[in-house]
Amino acid sequence: MFCKANLVPVGQDQLPHLEIARLIARRFNDRYGQPVFPVPDALLFSRGRCCSHRRHQDEARAAGNTIPLSASADETAG
Repeated sequence: MFCKANLVPVGQDQLPHLEIARLIARRFNDRYGQPVFPVPDALLFSRGRCCSHRRHQDEARAAGNTIPLSASADETAG
């Protein structure tokens, strides 16, 4: 919610979490009388389920798709 995203990429298993975020955004906006947070919609993955965080890290590392926190601006420029 802090990113104020309109679409959130999620898997089928994450829809309940997104629904909680939608509920919180609606309640917050109703309480303060102005749209502070957009109510996000789901952008479902084609696979249907997200892989685990650990597995995703291992796959990204093996594919060379990681950016270390210590990387310089030149290293991260695309």
